[in-house]
Amino acid sequence: MNIIEKRLEKIKEAEQSPEQEMKKAKFEAEQEIRKAEIDFKLQKLKLQLEAKEMEFHKFQLHPESLTNDVE
Repeated sequence: MNIIEKRLEKIKEAEQSPEQEMKKAKFEAEQEIRKAEIDFKLQKLKLQLEAKEMEFHKFQLHPESLTNDVE
């Protein structure tokens, strides 16, 4: 079951629960959504950092390519 299906299931469970349990289940579902969003952003930043590091190493090995890009 993927993350979206889990969230939908928790929301459905929350709608069928007594009010206190419903609030708890919705809160947990929202927390999972936030966690997934943060994990996505973190992965994106890691990939961006990796790309910058590769670019940096490329220029260390071939500094002349830096001047060619500017022209």
